[in-house]
Amino acid sequence: MKSSRNYPVYTVNKHAEGLLVGGHPWVYENDILSSPEAEPENGTLVDVVSTKGAYLGTGFLSLKSKIRVRLISRNTNDTFDAAFWKRRVEYAWAYRKTVLDCFTHTGSFALNTAKGGAARVTTADISAEAIAMAQRNAQRNNLTNMDFLCEDTFELLPRITPSCGACPRPIT
Repeated sequence: MKSSRNYPVYTVNKHAEGLLVGGHPWVYENDILSSPEAEPENGTLVDVVSTKGAYLGTGFLSLKSKIRVRLISRNTNDTFDAAFWKRRVEYAWAYRKTVLDCFTHTGSFALNTAKGGAARVTTADISAEAIAMAQRNAQRNNLTNMDFLCEDTFELLPRITPSCGACPRPIT
């Protein structure tokens, strides 16, 4: 059952609708066909709909960016209360435990994620010197939850990601 919605409504063109239905999280300024007469405050939650009025998502409005709306939900029944944000943070934390650091260079991002609680971190760089430097930095920090790959990232990614190529999770 649909919840009653009290958010300002932004209608987007077919191009944006296709992107959003395909999973894209942003609505660009030039894809908006109509917006509320009284402009909402920056940071307000707004609903995004198709030209036919179909709900596409809810997100934060940004009046200072070409990315006008950043979606946070595609579920019309979501309530943006403490439980919603707790669930989102827990999901984000768990998601960031499948870490892959491409073009790692000295490994600074990988080192921080490994030290910050990631279960496993894989670093990749085409430069053997960069990988050696990242390994030394991991040893200096007593980090043992890291793997190092000296490979061309553009060849590595298609082998370890699903066919969509949009997710860094390994194929199982």
